[in-house]
Amino acid sequence: HAIANNLILVMRNHGVLIGGRTIPEAFLKHHFFEASCRAQVAALSAGLDNLIVIDDAAAEAAASEHEALGYPDVNQRDWQATLRLLDEDAPSYRT
Repeated sequence: HAIANNLILVMRNHGVLIGGRTIPEAFLKHHFFEASCRAQVAALSAGLDNLIVIDDAAAEAAASEHEALGYPDVNQRDWQATLRLLDEDAPSYRT
């Protein structure tokens, strides 16, 4: 039951498992999860004493709002933009 209703599972020393209802959703969740991890590592490099941590109530409010909005890319604009970038940079992905 480790993953339950969540679509991201971080497995200590084994990596991450990311799911989605569609391939575009899973890909974009991975993209933004990786960006978040990079931001966290960069923030931690400043040292723990220099970090400003928001309180639990603010974190819960932000999480609730995010969950209420659901998956934001309903028109798949992010996915279409990703495909356009791939078409320009590596068109061989289609074959």
